[in-house]
Amino acid sequence: MASECGGVTHEQGESTNFALVFHDSEIGSVDLSGDTLVVSFSAAAVHGKSDSSGHITAAGYVQGLKMVFTQAEWVGVLGECVGRLSHSVLRISGESLTFIPLPYRATGTIAAELAFNNGAVLSVAASAVVCRFTGEARFLESYAC
Repeated sequence: MASECGGVTHEQGESTNFALVFHDSEIGSVDLSGDTLVVSFSAAAVHGKSDSSGHITAAGYVQGLKMVFTQAEWVGVLGECVGRLSHSVLRISGESLTFIPLPYRATGTIAAELAFNNGAVLSVAASAVVCRFTGEARFLESYAC
């Protein structure tokens, strides 16, 4: 299903019950292929969709998630952009996203800033972003209090 808002196209393919949360996610690698930047999550922090009362149904981690930026320009040392994220934001035409439904696709003016616990920062500008699983989503529930 696709929707357009202010010149930005959002697509959510076959939906899962997960939404990506940057904080506490871990990045395994950031790779470059031409003008495509691929951020591979080793453990992506996710929340389950809210139930009818508005409560989050589950929190945990999934493996095998990639965020792909096309026609990307970036600032940051890619080799240092690994490990746990301390805070990050994805902006689609100026609108900041707190949670990203999975899978997710958007075109338009894309900006992302990923800040790592090791002090590294990766800033990305792109014309499109796709956030998708590389296989079946393997969910591990968090039992943190």
